[in-house]
Amino acid sequence: MALFGKLFGRRGDAHKDAKREPGHQPVDATMQFDARGAAGGSEQMAEAASQEELDPGEPVIIALPDGEQLEARAFYAADAMLDAPGILWLHGDDPTSGPSSRYAMARLMCQHRPCAVLVVDHPAGVVSCHAALQWLRDGARRHGIATDQLFVGGTGPAADLAVETALFERDQGGIALAYLMALYPSLGSGWDAGFSNVTRDKGLAGLPAATVISGMGDPSCQDVTRFVERMRAAGVDVDFHMDRTALRGTGLVGSNPDVAQARTYVLRQLDEAVVQRRAPQPRVRRVDVPLV
Repeated sequence: MALFGKLFGRRGDAHKDAKREPGHQPVDATMQFDARGAAGGSEQMAEAASQEELDPGEPVIIALPDGEQLEARAFYAADAMLDAPGILWLHGDDPTSGPSSRYAMARLMCQHRPCAVLVVDHPAGVVSCHAALQWLRDGARRHGIATDQLFVGGTGPAADLAVETALFERDQGGIALAYLMALYPSLGSGWDAGFSNVTRDKGLAGLPAATVISGMGDPSCQDVTRFVERMRAAGVDVDFHMDRTALRGTGLVGSNPDVAQARTYVLRQLDEAVVQRRAPQPRVRRVDVPLV
């Protein structure tokens, strides 16, 4: 309780109904960006990264079914929240990236709008991700997070893990996810063949609405395009953006114009998801998780 109180500040117990806009129109993959918006995203990212010592996030320890513990960090908006989204953010950084890269996107999302972001480093596995989502869900009711607005997302290999987590929750009837962010996934091919190939192994109906980004220079580009086509054929609402680069592994950090545009796109899609995407939680029940 002390940790939650410190983490989320003053929260109301009642949740307001967020404005819902009917007739959502997916953004085309060739969407053009406002240059001023991209520049603003870069400035916000630089500011977020510069706050490394001031805002390292709250350390969180989550118990796993096998008796192990999961370490994560929670970030939150400076203002008190009411009916705000809770985001599980999985970071697919490379071994040379530091905390500024790992947590900058979480800080930026919290600066952009009221939300709580729980960061779990890749690789964590679906069991760890399920436990992290439970942590968000169970704390949400007392501290202003909307239990029907739990999101999951990640970049690079962690985008694959975000997809696998959404499939796991769907199959187990566990945590209801309202939104999925799969940014530069590899989908079991290219440099990250260790992940199960979600483009072939499972049906995709019932996944939450999603934002997917890929780069034309990414070796997984064709796999990602087919994945998006399969999602749409299964009735999943997907916003798909293709850029000119292969940004996988950058964590959307840096001053490169393409990176800045991708960040702007992600924040815009997050705004739309907060307004339009909700998924009420099922009755809490035991979920069978593999002990791996």
